[in-house]
Amino acid sequence: MSALLELVGIEADPIRSREHILLSNTFEYFWRQGQDLDLARLITSVQSPPMKQLGVFNVDTFFPEKERFKLVIDLNNIIAAPSFSG
Repeated sequence: MSALLELVGIEADPIRSREHILLSNTFEYFWRQGQDLDLARLITSVQSPPMKQLGVFNVDTFFPEKERFKLVIDLNNIIAAPSFSG
């Protein structure tokens, strides 16, 4: 997670960073389901997380949709940037 977040300019603490926590939980969710997760699916899952809660808070309280959208755009830029194609 940290390496992916660093690609978009976020230095994320695994315990304090909402971005890191959301990505980690998303990866774990798909892993437990036995499903593959590529970057495109990760991006859509950040926008609309498959889990309802992170800790004791619902996802939208923990990391509101408008704030998640910035992360979605940053992650999408990895796919969209010509230097990352191929």
